[in-house]
Amino acid sequence: MNKKIVIFTQSPISKTPRVVKEANCLAKNGYDVTVFGLWYESSIINKDFDLLDTRINYKPGIDLSKDNFTSTIHRLRCRFYREAVRFFRLQSKHALGYGYFEYLEKLKAQKANLYIGHQEMSLALAKDLIKLGYKVAFDFEDYHSHDLLPKDRLYRPIKLLMSLEDYVLKNAIYCVTTSDVLAVELATKYQVSAPTTIYNSFQSVDLQEKKLLTDINSLVWISQVIGPGRGLELLIKAISKSKLKYELTLIGKKDFEFCAWILKNSPQNLKIIFADYIHPNQIATELVKFDVGLAFEEIEPKSRDLTITNKLFHYLNSGIAILATNTKGQREIGHKANGSIVLTELEVDDISSNLEEIFSDREKLDMMKSKSRFYGNEIFCFEEEEEKILNLVFKLL
Repeated sequence: MNKKIVIFTQSPISKTPRVVKEANCLAKNGYDVTVFGLWYESSIINKDFDLLDTRINYKPGIDLSKDNFTSTIHRLRCRFYREAVRFFRLQSKHALGYGYFEYLEKLKAQKANLYIGHQEMSLALAKDLIKLGYKVAFDFEDYHSHDLLPKDRLYRPIKLLMSLEDYVLKNAIYCVTTSDVLAVELATKYQVSAPTTIYNSFQSVDLQEKKLLTDINSLVWISQVIGPGRGLELLIKAISKSKLKYELTLIGKKDFEFCAWILKNSPQNLKIIFADYIHPNQIATELVKFDVGLAFEEIEPKSRDLTITNKLFHYLNSGIAILATNTKGQREIGHKANGSIVLTELEVDDISSNLEEIFSDREKLDMMKSKSRFYGNEIFCFEEEEEKILNLVFKLL
């Protein structure tokens, strides 16, 4: 009988690429894989199923897709506890997600050989499973106790999250995370062995390079949400100071108020194009059409500084040049993928001058794209990360 692995998270699977890649990797290598996620609405559930290998059992940890009494209770309970955190500093796991005890019972009933947790509420679920004697691993996709700005932390049981991080790091069968710098941070803070780094990379692809169009300086930005606080405001100001003309394509779910602001404030030398959802299997073939991918991150909160987002690996995977802000996480990849990434400070003048320098030399831009394609498909491809996952699991099972 194949060893049974249960992967659990508190989000829809289409919002958690690491869960999808991990589950598909384990399923295609002979493990009996069940994934639990949040079932939110039918259109999203269909996307979830579309992303998972057909051999995987996909079940709702909590089902909010039906407008019924149970769903309403789950929502109200979570809202109540979030407000209790805000006003009374209550440290409750019920503020981290929906239907905690129902979710835990579903996980226990699986009696899996190995459980793998993802995201905040899963830290609490992982702790309870460990105490019950189950083998539990954990993926620190983010630095959960340091992943929100101060105004958003009001609803967050921060002390509880720190306690859960401490417990899981010290008691899980193994832990992984998204960057070497975050691994070192977690190890130092909680006095544990550093988690294994599994980069947010993608399967290698064989793409034909787009012929450069000398009259278009094309930029692309891909994110789950096109909204404020991601550096786009500074980009608009930086381009307004440039002598060059640019075409910027923004891919992601639109914050309509913010997108209206972008259109209103865009300078004459910038053409804006908005693009909607792209199927994950088609992202690389879409991005290869552009010259430069933008990966702007703040250094606050701390998680933004230490993690490496999917977009940077999407750009490497598609073989385009990259302009990225100089966070610790992106600097880590910038050093390892030398020559494919230009690091910039999150300042108007620095962004503007770096853009002009990249596009001033087409031969150098060609070289950046070639190096990006090499690093994205030879060094940081997910085939390399799969081996790390399989080795960790194989040693246990």
